[in-house]
Amino acid sequence: MTDFGRRSAEVPAFKLDARDRDGWIKLKQDVEGRFGPVDILVNKASIGPNRREIADTTFEWFDRMVATA
Repeated sequence: MTDFGRRSAEVPAFKLDARDRDGWIKLKQDVEGRFGPVDILVNKASIGPNRREIADTTFEWFDRMVATA
C-alpha cells in the first residue's frame, strides 16, 4: 500500500450508460478535451445481481446484464 500522506487530487467523475454508443463518443471527446489523449481505459460497468439462481433468471435480465458488463 502506498502512503500518499496529505496529498490530494481532483478526481472527476463522468456519468455514462455503457450501452450508449453515442454516449461513448461524447465521453471520449469530453475527456480528451480536458486531459488529452486516452492511453488506458478501464471499464467496470455492471448492474447488480438479481438474487436469483441462473435457472430462474429471465432472458430479458440476462440480456441486460450481458449487454452492460
